Amino acid sequence: MNLMKFTTALPTKNPIVYFGCSAIIWQFQYSNAETINLWDELSRVSGQNIIELMSSWTKQMGFPLVNVEQRIESGKRILKLRQERFILDGKSDDQDLVWKIPINICAESSPDRAKFKILMTDRAQEFELEGVQPNKWIKLNQGNAGFYRVQYTDEMLESFLPAIKNKKMHAMDRFGIANDLFSLVESERIPATNFLDFIQACSNEDNHIVWEALDSGLEQISKILMVYKDGTTQKRFHCFVNNILSPIAEIVGWESNPNEDSQISFLRATILNRLAHSSHPETIKTALQKFKKHFEDKVDLDKDL
Repeated sequence: MNLMKFTTALPTKNPIVYFGCSAIIWQFQYSNAETINLWDELSRVSGQNIIELMSSWTKQMGFPLVNVEQRIESGKRILKLRQERFILDGKSDDQDLVWKIPINICAESSPDRAKFKILMTDRAQEFELEGVQPNKWIKLNQGNAGFYRVQYTDEMLESFLPAIKNKKMHAMDRFGIANDLFSLVESERIPATNFLDFIQACSNEDNHIVWEALDSGLEQISKILMVYKDGTTQKRFHCFVNNILSPIAEIVGWESNPNEDSQISFLRATILNRLAHSSHPETIKTALQKFKKHFEDKVDLDKDL
């Protein structure tokens, strides 16, 4: 867990890690410090009980899943949050674990910064958010800095899709939603169609980090569909993938440019690899042609492909 990112979600005005670490380095410049000394200094500069907060993370196994519901009352957004231990196999947790979770929340009106900072300390809590219009989205774990997963209602997920499609939401937040979604699919908490609906909104996505999360999910779904002997379901899935990824492949192409961003190189490799695994005719044809030129004419292949 990144302590710097974790503590930025605390509802405090001071950059507590900066001041706390500076103080402890000065205080123990000629001696050894222990973990408790750091927690003490962070508590002092933040005015909060950091020892109690961090103990829920350092002395408990696993990490939480935060379930989110919302409603509007008197023009104010009310968030209903419930936490539980996240278990990938979907089994119910027999341990009554509760984390103290600092939560950053961004909004459609300010997608690149935390508009709200709250601290969840109980299994279930409600929070009132002022200044958010009823028809505007809000997203937890802004910047994907927190060590927890988030499960939204279908209505909240749907509200994200326009911002995903036009990339009005920050790339790390798009990644966070994609990453959480497929983990929820794997744990059988939501249907795979929720993940596929999200992918459809990513037809304009050009960020490699986001596509790494999406591609990981597509790979797992592809493996699962291999059990269908008739191949019809897998063909339909391949067609779905190809329709979304082929326009992106046309943009990134096969050839790298000397001055292009390394992220484009990584994106190209991810997209072309997925199209090849999805039996995309043009991708396979071009790949075979390039291999033939490499084998017969000694033409170098792109090292990133």
